[in-house]
Amino acid sequence: MARMLSLDLRVRVLKAVAEGANHRAAAARLGVSAASVSRWRALERTRGDARPGRLGGDRRSARIEAQGGLIGELLAATPDITTEELPRNCAPPWPSAATVSATARCSGSPAVTA
Repeated sequence: MARMLSLDLRVRVLKAVAEGANHRAAAARLGVSAASVSRWRALERTRGDARPGRLGGDRRSARIEAQGGLIGELLAATPDITTEELPRNCAPPWPSAATVSATARCSGSPAVTA
């Protein structure tokens, strides 16, 4: 699993690159990968600094929330639809683990897991 490296280390690596070292040399000198140096340089160019982003978090709910209207219609038309059937009726289908919470959000009832 990837680990977040300190901002201080990122700044030192980027300073070495700014002073003329190539990515591989700066990476070897400070014990990081050349790919990390490239990513940090890209962050610095696009965002203005190399601060790390947040780790973890929800990455799938936007796909499910986009189908909120369809989920609501399916629940209204077929109140006895199962959580296994619901994702198959949406495009693109989503993992069934996300179905319970999506169903609860769209129907207004609390999520029940059994």
